[in-house]
Amino acid sequence: MNTKQRPTNRTVTQSTMAARRRTRRNRTYNLVLPFEGALARAGVQALPWSFSRVLAAGLLLISLAVLTWFFVDTQFYVYEATVSGVDRLSAEQVFRASGANEHSIFFLDGGSLTQNILAALPGVREAQVAIRMPNLLTLRIVEAEARFVWRSQVGSWLLDADGNVLRADDGSEPTALTVVDLSARSLNLGDRVPESPLLTATALHRLLPEIRTFQYADAEGVSLADARGWKILIGNAEQLEHKVATMQAIVRQVALENRPVNLIDVRYTGSPYYE
Repeated sequence: MNTKQRPTNRTVTQSTMAARRRTRRNRTYNLVLPFEGALARAGVQALPWSFSRVLAAGLLLISLAVLTWFFVDTQFYVYEATVSGVDRLSAEQVFRASGANEHSIFFLDGGSLTQNILAALPGVREAQVAIRMPNLLTLRIVEAEARFVWRSQVGSWLLDADGNVLRADDGSEPTALTVVDLSARSLNLGDRVPESPLLTATALHRLLPEIRTFQYADAEGVSLADARGWKILIGNAEQLEHKVATMQAIVRQVALENRPVNLIDVRYTGSPYYE
């Protein structure tokens, strides 16, 4: 008797399905290999792209597009400004001096704009700058006050407290102290005169409020022109109270003696002189 058992239908079916799966895998592998081989022969390396890399590339492209839009769109460029604090100057002068016109707001720096204004406009004592999106520029200035009239043989100018030339004298500052320069010195906008005569004139005016005009020469310093025709040499502001007291004593002495005098010199406190 033959005891060999025939394969069951279940066993035949499972073997057949496994064989078919192996055939499909082999076919897929055989299809992929020629493609990868062709890429390798061409010197091209396949990149394993993933969703995260695609997303990062997309975000990068969007960022570049947004940055390009910021830098080229005219709505981010400055063509005007809100200016406050102007008196003698015009808002247009201040805006032009800032150097912001027709520049992208992304390239503007408040500190640089402030320095531009102060350098271009000597009449401005302080400047503040505010920059806001998309193209809003606000400029606030404080104009320097004219404190002196500087008059020479060739012209007359208004000066601030530090001696900076603000503008030509237009007669608009009747209360300013006047310094008459006995030389032919010519000044331009932004120039600065010596500090000593201004300090001396200011201090003398405090001691002698009735006197508002002073003379100045480089060699002599500050002097006064008396109504009687006397020239009184003061020099500088050192020991000024003592100099004024000496001058007043000499004037009283001369009046008592009824002597004609042309010059009183109190520059050197230890040896006053008159003739």
